[in-house]
Parts: sequence; structure tokens; C-alpha cells
Amino acid sequence: MERIQFIVQMQDLEERRRLCRLLRGWMELYSISLEVVAEPPYDYQRPSIVFWDLDYDVLPPQLFPRKEHALFVCSADPQAAIRSYPFHPNGFLQKPIRMEQLEKALRRCAPLWWNYLD
Repeated sequence: MERIQFIVQMQDLEERRRLCRLLRGWMELYSISLEVVAEPPYDYQRPSIVFWDLDYDVLPPQLFPRKEHALFVCSADPQAAIRSYPFHPNGFLQKPIRMEQLEKALRRCAPLWWNYLD
């Protein structure tokens, strides 16, 4: 079975680093080991939980209806949640992303990451 990965697509380097730190802290808190990918190339063939920054002109990938992926869109603008509907995201995270927000989002897709743990 392939291991699941977190894919972080954030244009702002500091925001990307911050989200990667939060993801690593979350994994440490729950003793979970998953790969965090913050640089291209992105491999959407592997099961993935994708965090996509909507504050730039690059649109998220069409990952659905594939059940082995989850897409969380992120933006500093709360109205961006409405614009994200065509991508069928699993959730919207308002930047700056906080651990409480991240934990809630990851709980929503627990069956996905749970099934791919070593």
C-alpha cells in the first residue's frame, strides 16, 4: 500500500513553512508519520491531503471524485470559500492557519489518512 502524503501548495514561503511546521507538530502530537511535500513535482497519483492557497491565480488540481485524496483550500479572504465550491474541497482554512483549525480539518478526513498509516 502506498503511503499518503501531505502536499502544501503555498506561494508565500513563510506561509508554506508555517503550515509544514503545523503539520509536523500535528504528526508528532499523534505519533503519526506521513510525508510532507512542499516543493514540486507533485505526485497526485499517490493518496494525498492537499492544502492549496487560493490567494494566487493558480487553480487547484481536479482531484475528485477520487476518494484517496482530500483538498483543503486556504485563503486570507473568507469570501474565497465560496469561489472554491467548483473544486469540491473537503474544507476551507482561513489564513493564517492555526493548529485548532488544522486539527478540525484533518479529523474530517481521518478515514483517508488512517487507512494509509504504516
